Amino acid sequence: MKRLSKAFIVFLISIIFSCQKGEHVEIFQKFTNVFIKDLGILTGADKGKLLIDDQTISISNNETVKIISGQKKFTLLDSTGNILFNDTLSIGENTDTLQYVKITDDIPPSLIKMKAENRVDGKIKIRIVNGNKELNTLLGGEKFHLVFYHVVERLSGPPSRRKIVYSVTGDTIKNIGKALPADYQLLTLPSADVLFNYGFYGRAQILKEDFKPLLINGMEAYYGYSINYHNYGVLTSFTTNNSGVANSPAANIPTYWEFAGLEIAFGN
Repeated sequence: MKRLSKAFIVFLISIIFSCQKGEHVEIFQKFTNVFIKDLGILTGADKGKLLIDDQTISISNNETVKIISGQKKFTLLDSTGNILFNDTLSIGENTDTLQYVKITDDIPPSLIKMKAENRVDGKIKIRIVNGNKELNTLLGGEKFHLVFYHVVERLSGPPSRRKIVYSVTGDTIKNIGKALPADYQLLTLPSADVLFNYGFYGRAQILKEDFKPLLINGMEAYYGYSINYHNYGVLTSFTTNNSGVANSPAANIPTYWEFAGLEIAFGN
């Protein structure tokens, strides 16, 4: 009996020491409540689907789904199974919010993280997505950059007398593509006197992915803009599916190729 007791004690001690040497195993995993706004526009009967880490998720409009926090792959499918959106998003702990964004039929829908954005004095936080198929073809599907040059002086009158002076330097919004960026970039507002006289008006030069100017029929290519950007602190903008034309707005400006349709999607 004593031998049996000693053997049992040795057995217990061996278990205790093996547990101390082993790694700690987390039995319970915390779930995050992810609120997905406006997803009902896509999902539902005979519509598209939401997949998280390749698993189909059943969710109604403006409802939450419980998932484990961390890097998660989100996929949106249309009613025929075509992939509309496929990206990895970082999901925080406890609660997180995603926004389903559908800007136009020419721009694939996106899921973006919703987070508070503070304004920056004298600047706009802006992100731009490309919806121009012609421009996308000209660029071979590559991303591009826009350099914003504001109008600082303008003289009207007969064509020979017209004059436009743009700012010497401009801010570059980089890596514009067919997918809505998650992050914003900074665009400097013109000085107060320029805003008072001319508003937020100018042209933005299109640079190819290698930062060389895009040339169309031998002319440099631009987007003209005349938008009340100065009324916003944080802004999502997009290019519409419009064709460009040769333009010569003033005698002192060489003819260039201009696209119209740099528009506001939403902002505040």
